Amino acid sequence: MNVKTCCNSRKALKSGLKSRHIIKKGTFPRKDDSKRVPRYHCKICGQNFSSATFSWTYHQKKRKINQEIRRLLIANVCMNRIAVLVGVDYKTVARRLEALSRECQRRNEKTLMRATKGKKFTDIQLDELETFEQSKLTPLSVPVVVSKERLILGFDVCSMPPHEVYEARSLAKFGPIPDDRTPALKGLLERIKSAVYDFVSIRADECHRYPWAVYQAFPGARLQTFYARKAKPQGFGELKTGSRDPLWAINHTLAKLRANISRLNRRTWATTKKRTRLIQHLWIFVESQNRYILNQLKLKGKQLS
Repeated sequence: MNVKTCCNSRKALKSGLKSRHIIKKGTFPRKDDSKRVPRYHCKICGQNFSSATFSWTYHQKKRKINQEIRRLLIANVCMNRIAVLVGVDYKTVARRLEALSRECQRRNEKTLMRATKGKKFTDIQLDELETFEQSKLTPLSVPVVVSKERLILGFDVCSMPPHEVYEARSLAKFGPIPDDRTPALKGLLERIKSAVYDFVSIRADECHRYPWAVYQAFPGARLQTFYARKAKPQGFGELKTGSRDPLWAINHTLAKLRANISRLNRRTWATTKKRTRLIQHLWIFVESQNRYILNQLKLKGKQLS
């Protein structure tokens, strides 16, 4: 039996190693930070493990660069430039992106559960952000759902057909591209059901695909649609002109995505080469954004509605 699958080892590690099946077996110096890490022995599986075995940084040789890479990833710096600034190989940044994404997803779920305390959101907004994979011949849609406090409750990444200008070239090179925007939005709303009130108030623009997806996931929801205003040039196309934008929470969130994630900039060569990398990058931003919003609410003495 592998120590990572041994339930007794995991339970003993979380409960302070009070199990009779776990015994101490010295320490060892970790090369990364010269810290002495305690080692243990499991009598059930017969293998040794340490307090770092079940950590998300297990087998990482340079743990100190994790936070620096995370900060740069959400500071509009591309992965190639991060590798140069941190002084590591590009492949190292790609592996840390994957590891940080898993950890940020876990932290985000834990943070939202602690912040809501079992309460459900009664007012949300949704919209889609358009980007592409490799070239504009293969566009992607990123549906995002936020609360009125601008907490990102969920997102998804799906394929969409190209615009008319690129339609002929895309068809000749890649063939027909399916339009997965409606099922992706429905699946996203289904996933956030546990955090949203059944009779939730939903705000969105006048896209014809939204009503079907919304009422399939939330039959008792109240959907409010608003005319899409003209975009501000300084808002990367997401912030709208005029005052008192009824969709300000979602528009501001999408504008921050454009501004802080290099692969989502309007004019950039740091494009998404793999869809999975975009999803991983988004999770890192989502965790940082939600943690920032919750800290601001705490400082102001406000609570989630």
